[in-house]
Amino acid sequence: FVKEAELLTQLASEHIVKFYGARTKPEFCIVMEHFANGSLYTVMNKTGMKFDWAVVIAFATESVRAMQLLHSQTPQIVHGAITSSCLMVADDFKIKRFFTSHYFPSKGRRWI
Repeated sequence: FVKEAELLTQLASEHIVKFYGARTKPEFCIVMEHFANGSLYTVMNKTGMKFDWAVVIAFATESVRAMQLLHSQTPQIVHGAITSSCLMVADDFKIKRFFTSHYFPSKGRRWI
């Protein structure tokens, strides 16, 4: 939890969900940007929306930009499990990366 909060404070980008703050008492809590559309998984499976190829390519491009940002950090941040449930859909239908992570320090890399 603490490591994820520390990472989020360092990753201010239009491609990463905005981090507003965290607390540890009385319970662990991270306050982040809200997405009324929810995750890409929700949009794809529960809204009944149909996507043309332009939208699919835009989602893929936004996802790659978020991963590129993570991989360009020093030490490098490597995401271990990219799924549609950890990609948030903004109001303008751009994808932002959402952290649900475990911290595994390994050979100069941070794994999430």
